[in-house]
Amino acid sequence: MADLGTVRRIEAQATGQPGQREFRLWVIGARQEFARLKLEKEHLLGLGMAIHRVLSEGATPTSPPDPPLNDFPAVPGYDFVVGRLGVGFAEADGLMVLEVDEVAPEEEKSPFTLAPGRPTIC
Repeated sequence: MADLGTVRRIEAQATGQPGQREFRLWVIGARQEFARLKLEKEHLLGLGMAIHRVLSEGATPTSPPDPPLNDFPAVPGYDFVVGRLGVGFAEADGLMVLEVDEVAPEEEKSPFTLAPGRPTIC
């Protein structure tokens, strides 16, 4: 399991032509770890709805968002296809929590946890 801690930046990107697009979530952790996660369109739509729901229920980021970054590292520390994506809110910490499982054979499955403090999807 990898834990990026409080995430500094999270960004969704779509590449390719309609009908053949690839969707990725780019994440930079508190200690500059970089993860590039390939996910299904449905995962991305669900994530957007979950973030909207949590924020509309009164949860607010703990501090103002950082300005957009255009310089994600060239090589991610973690790069895999998402099989399962879970979203929650840790009220005690005031943080939104993402839990991501990699698509892999059962014996190789490794959970990957992100705890973004200021979720931003561009």
